Amino acid sequence: MPRGTIAGIALLLLIFNSVLLCQPRLQLPGGTKFDFGEVYTGTTVHRDLTLKNIGTDTLIISEISAACGCTGTMMSNDRIAAGDSGSLFISFNSKSFSGDIEKVVTLTTNDTSHGHVRITFTAKILKWLTLEPEYLVFHASVDSAATEELSIVNTGTFAIRILSATSSTDRLSVTLTRELIHSGEEARMQCTLKPGAEGLVNGTIAVKTDQPKMPSFAVRFFALVKSKSPRLGSSEHN
Repeated sequence: MPRGTIAGIALLLLIFNSVLLCQPRLQLPGGTKFDFGEVYTGTTVHRDLTLKNIGTDTLIISEISAACGCTGTMMSNDRIAAGDSGSLFISFNSKSFSGDIEKVVTLTTNDTSHGHVRITFTAKILKWLTLEPEYLVFHASVDSAATEELSIVNTGTFAIRILSATSSTDRLSVTLTRELIHSGEEARMQCTLKPGAEGLVNGTIAVKTDQPKMPSFAVRFFALVKSKSPRLGSSEHN
């Protein structure tokens, strides 16, 4: 074999080996699975994960995707130099969930051995307070008030105190039968929609509590306000 050919092959092998040696390599010290444990519905929990580059070239995180809108993600740096680390912030909003849940966050990287990484987290969503109904619907007219009630039951193990209940519109007034609700007890929220303009009215009642695990929750309400009610006793003349 000619010396030039041998030298060319040797050079190609050297380049090939150097390319193989200069590779990023992703490592997650805590693994790709974690558990938030017990979470009370309506609260948001978060976790910081460490991503290490134990390779010899820059690790690039090109895409991060979550399974649903309940999960938020943020990277401290999408380019991690060889030997350095970065942080992946994952948050989960437990609103509208109950029971055991499992969610997935997916990473796309330039690590050929970990091009697509699935990070899975689990949680057990508990209801501290149960609302019945979960939202309020009013049937009202422009000349009369309408009242609806909502039951708040403490299904947790500790007493909870309602600090405030504020409507997003001044047309709706809110009154509670009790502020301190012991485990297994019930409070009723009486809501009165004042007379007003015809049309659709909607909004939320923001409720604050003294429990750090469930500091607040919201109750949605809807109302279709019709024209004046017909007068009783009216009759047609023949």
